[in-house]
Amino acid sequence: MKKLTAVILVLALACTVLPAPAEEWIDFSCKEMQFTTKVPAGATARYEEGNGLRIYTKSEGSIPYVQVYRRPLEQKFSNPVNYLNNVVREYLEEKYQDDSLGMNPAQTWEAGGRELLGARYFFRLQGIEVTYVMLIDIRDAGDVQFDAKFYEGNEEVTMAALEEAVRNYRETDAAPAEKFGGPTAAGMLEPVDQAGEPVDTQNGTYQVQLSDLEHIDDGGFFTVNLYTEDRYPAVAVEALKPGDRVKVNGEIYTVKTFDRWLDEEDVYRLEPEEGFDGWLGFEKAGDDAYHAVIGNWHVSSFATDVQIMLPLANDFRFVYQVAENDITTFDADQFLGMCRAKDEFITDINRRDAVITFRDGLAMEIYFLY
Repeated sequence: MKKLTAVILVLALACTVLPAPAEEWIDFSCKEMQFTTKVPAGATARYEEGNGLRIYTKSEGSIPYVQVYRRPLEQKFSNPVNYLNNVVREYLEEKYQDDSLGMNPAQTWEAGGRELLGARYFFRLQGIEVTYVMLIDIRDAGDVQFDAKFYEGNEEVTMAALEEAVRNYRETDAAPAEKFGGPTAAGMLEPVDQAGEPVDTQNGTYQVQLSDLEHIDDGGFFTVNLYTEDRYPAVAVEALKPGDRVKVNGEIYTVKTFDRWLDEEDVYRLEPEEGFDGWLGFEKAGDDAYHAVIGNWHVSSFATDVQIMLPLANDFRFVYQVAENDITTFDADQFLGMCRAKDEFITDINRRDAVITFRDGLAMEIYFLY
């Protein structure tokens, strides 16, 4: 019985990620990305362009390794869960094809005494199964990505290095918001670049305009031009002051005054020196970002074009609203008839007042506030 207990204890310890003794860790400063952390004393650690800090836990230049990448503010994740569950997964599936072995979806991870968002992926590389762990530390001034890749027999040492890299991560620059996004030295605030981020035509909602209506009967399709709402880092918006410059809807404005709107906690009013005919401001969009607002419109940028093949879904509906209690709904056939007739409710559709909703990969509704 004592022997069995000892065996169970050994197995339990083998399944636990244990950090190495303190004397086996040394400080490392990544000057290029302006942070410090700790790495195993016997490991090779170096900055690599495009990868950030690489910590090789066995042999230099190959798996297993840990990677720390400080993402500048313009690369901040707008939807980190979608990035882990879809963008990375699809990339690995395409890259490794039949050698892609699946994933554990995004969830909260505890690492290095912090709570991060993480996922685990599996694939074969030259016949050997590799585990890939990606963790995201969501930060106002720019997210930090911690990765680990290892194969059987190297998990403990690699995950221990990951734990310590997270636990001891410290940023060293005096003005991270300026270097990694937000107002620059010239005081310019621009929206986060969302180009290349995936568009969810499975179950997403987007601002929309219509085109190619002439192809409804000559090709059996029309095109929806999709737009995503611009996002500005919360830490940068809340730091705006007179004299700073802001780019909204392609125009550059100089801040004259910037204050909370009617004591609303999550809404700011911007008065530009150049003058502005209407309401201009920012509205909170989650914990880490703001939308720019002109009137009632969340300012948006072009995302992609999508062809909508006919016939439309049986439950498709076109809804337009001309007043609070004046809402009219049309089915798919009625909507297509209006398109063929170039009805004003169709030709007037624009991204400021219309959205399209996808469900299970089908266009299900276009809602137009006329």
